[in-house]
Amino acid sequence: MKRKYFLVALLLVSTLVFLSCDNKALLIDTDLARISDGVAVNCEPFPDKASRCLVFTQPWNEQIRIYDLGVNALIPSPTGIFPLAVKVGKYTTIVRSHPQLNFSYALDSVEGKLFVTSNVHSSSAQSFSAPMVINTAQGASDFVFVESDNFPPVAVLAIPGRQMLSRIVIDPVSGLQDSTLSMPDVLLSFMPQQLALSADHKSVVISNAQGSFIGILKAGAQKATLIDIGGPSIKIAAGNMDLGAGPENFAIILRIDKAEAVVVSLDHEKVIKRFQLSQAPTQIYIPNPSTANFKDSSAWAIVISAYSQLSYLSLRNLYTVSDDELNSPSYVSSTDLADVKSLGARASLASAIIPGLDNGGARECYIIFETGVIAKFIEGQSEVKKISAD
Repeated sequence: MKRKYFLVALLLVSTLVFLSCDNKALLIDTDLARISDGVAVNCEPFPDKASRCLVFTQPWNEQIRIYDLGVNALIPSPTGIFPLAVKVGKYTTIVRSHPQLNFSYALDSVEGKLFVTSNVHSSSAQSFSAPMVINTAQGASDFVFVESDNFPPVAVLAIPGRQMLSRIVIDPVSGLQDSTLSMPDVLLSFMPQQLALSADHKSVVISNAQGSFIGILKAGAQKATLIDIGGPSIKIAAGNMDLGAGPENFAIILRIDKAEAVVVSLDHEKVIKRFQLSQAPTQIYIPNPSTANFKDSSAWAIVISAYSQLSYLSLRNLYTVSDDELNSPSYVSSTDLADVKSLGARASLASAIIPGLDNGGARECYIIFETGVIAKFIEGQSEVKKISAD
């Protein structure tokens, strides 16, 4: 009898190994459900094997998952049977990285913790092993990393309930908090929601879901500059492109009270233009200008609506273009994400747009939907392909 159960168990394990190695679509479909956020990183899933990875947060099962873009499969656990699952907190919804740090940072806003896991192998631990922890203020809604001259990276966290930004200095070697250095909190006159890092990594743009002002905080400053965009906001993206007066740092902010995307110059601290959209926007993405190439313009952005509509916004000559032309098809080009839309309303809500890593040309980017659907597109192209299913 024991031999019989042993053979059954062996058969089951063999079947799972077969599925995990050969049916990669199955792993994507079953193990990437209900993703809340993601980030693309340079990684080392196995010793001495460099690759590119997507790191995802899954609050519902208190885990992060890692997808190896080099082999188009989830990184396996040490057993090789199931995909690797890194244990984090119950409310871990946001993940970020820093270009100069070999770590991924996942935020649990309720517990007040940053879970830190290495993207590469070291002499003491394998990549994406059990995470280390940085304690933070509770109730953070978002965070980004800021760079300062002759200073280590700084994690800036938005704390809405206390109307402030908290700052933590990061040791670039350990990836943890540098206990020898500290920076004071920044008090605000509003409740910060989401943050965006400027293209030069030296300023933070702060959205405001309850008022008409957004904030801009320069690296090392103790006070944020306020800009009136006309109404409450939440989603932000920042970039550096030529908008008609030479290259400049700018941000696009999505209003939550109307279907409008507001372009703000960070260098001149003023509103440049307003795009009036046909559908309420939920996500915004600005490409790397070195890879951008769309309709003979190197300046554009992407907006996704609540009803699975993807729109390219041309940002050329914004200082001189008329409002009528700005909202014409020559400046706003839209397409429906048909494959995703057919899955229903829940699937149509995008959780995040993840820019891929530079790869010598236009980048592959990923749209993550609330139900775990993942879609992929190439910068500057209108075709969007679904690569996973609910």
